[in-house]
Amino acid sequence: MVDELVERLQAASYDDMTAAHHPVFENIDPDGTRLTVLAARTGMTHQSTGELVQTLERCGYLERSTDPSDRRARLVRLTPRGRTARVAVTTVTDPVRLVTRRTGASGRRRCR
Repeated sequence: MVDELVERLQAASYDDMTAAHHPVFENIDPDGTRLTVLAARTGMTHQSTGELVQTLERCGYLERSTDPSDRRARLVRLTPRGRTARVAVTTVTDPVRLVTRRTGASGRRRCR
């Protein structure tokens, strides 16, 4: 699945992303997510998550903004480019779609 993810991202012109970035896209909320929550969801350390977020921010996929519910906190949000990339990532990593690609429609019915 990882090889397929990387191949599809590169084919879709996301050649600056690696398979290591996909947990961020799969775990970020539509309105943004605090870094500590994102780290907990991905099962990664706060520091590792911060490094991934910083890299994706430099590439234009993410941005950080003030959390309106607590002005001391920051939210990590998808940019328009990040929202488009998220579709590419989740299409490859969605388990039902993965089963369907591997087994056909009958496998999808068994999965649900």
